[in-house]
Amino acid sequence: MEISFQEWSVGISGMAHAGQVKLLIRNQGRFPHSFAINAGGQVRQLGSNVAAGGSGELTLALAAGEYTLWCPLPGHRERGLEAKLQVQ
Repeated sequence: MEISFQEWSVGISGMAHAGQVKLLIRNQGRFPHSFAINAGGQVRQLGSNVAAGGSGELTLALAAGEYTLWCPLPGHRERGLEAKLQVQ
């Protein structure tokens, strides 16, 4: 499943199914971005920022449900870099 960040929106392509979910995070913007998700009451995030044009990966065990994801860099979430991920 692919998640893309750019100024100031999040795109999600593909469908996530409960279990091990591999997330490919792409930065299609001009500024550095990062990735965080609230998974089962714990915030999980990439270990580093993703430069413009770059990508990162994160694999999580997710149960069926709705998860909030966002860019944790200062001011980015407030500008619109937040979305809901549905896991079936």
